[in-house]
Amino acid sequence: MSAEDRIRALPCWNGSIEIEPLPGGLSNANFVVTDAAGRHVVR
Repeated sequence: MSAEDRIRALPCWNGSIEIEPLPGGLSNANFVVTDAAGRHVVR
């Protein structure tokens, strides 16, 4: 399962989501996820 699949599976999203990589993580992958409620950072 990819990181994007795991993000999509989180139950906290409102409506459809857009996932963008957030560069700069030294020891983990970071993403900005946009849903109906706004923008959120996911690690």
